[in-house]
Amino acid sequence: SKELNVSLKEINVKGLIKEKDVIEFYNSKNNSSKNKDSFIGKDFKKTIKLIGNTLEAKDLMISSKKHIPHSYIEKELNVTDLDSFLIKYRETNGFMTLLALIIKATGQSLLENEYFNSYRDKSRIMIYSNINIGIVIDIDGKLSVPIIKDVPEKKIESIVKELLEMRKALLQKNIDINNLLNGTFTISALDHTSVNRFYPIIHPKQAAVLALPSIFEKLNMNEK
Repeated sequence: SKELNVSLKEINVKGLIKEKDVIEFYNSKNNSSKNKDSFIGKDFKKTIKLIGNTLEAKDLMISSKKHIPHSYIEKELNVTDLDSFLIKYRETNGFMTLLALIIKATGQSLLENEYFNSYRDKSRIMIYSNINIGIVIDIDGKLSVPIIKDVPEKKIESIVKELLEMRKALLQKNIDINNLLNGTFTISALDHTSVNRFYPIIHPKQAAVLALPSIFEKLNMNEK
């Protein structure tokens, strides 16, 4: 409103005044021919048109935020012991990842907390019979969500193998479409990045999402 020199008192809107309301008011007042969704008064280097998966993802996110109530619980976890366990496991038993352990633990938790493995359909809560966990994977700046199906029934070693195979298939752009469908819960893992806080959007037809930001070293002083 400051950028467009618009007084909020002039805008007749019930409830919260949003950015689009300000732009629409400005356009109607000044008979602007510019698109109401553009940032008026700024020069742009280029315009990127959303098509295909990026367009669909945008529509899904908007629909999700509109129809699914979002609230967040944030907790800092000490993973020192878990990291030590992974190191010892790799030395004696073979390859293992933190993400695979978290997927397996999440699957077991969803068995005991079934309301997180569901979705809301108007006045009903639909609880899934299977536990299929989607994992958000970033490949060259493009997000995909391959699904690990029937997680509680699988061994951790099998989950590690599936993750590696799905990532390889995404890199080669030949992943089976069935491996992208029917997720009941999602884990958005950015533990390999420098992102220390983010708030993911719950996927449509789901009730919750688990976000994992970066792992960092922290000095704890001994007060004794």
